[in-house]
Amino acid sequence: MTQREMVASPPSMLCTANIATVSSQAASVFISAHQFYNETQMRMAVDRHTGYMPQE
Repeated sequence: MTQREMVASPPSMLCTANIATVSSQAASVFISAHQFYNETQMRMAVDRHTGYMPQE
């Protein structure tokens, strides 16, 4: 199978679309996890500033 045939075939196009969808979902999950991490770090910094020590 030549490269041109692979590009023209619908399955490979469908696969590319699926990969794009999955990667955008993964990106949104990563972004929300990153935001949660930032909020946690901020809260920990505030706790450290006020002298609050969580029980471990």
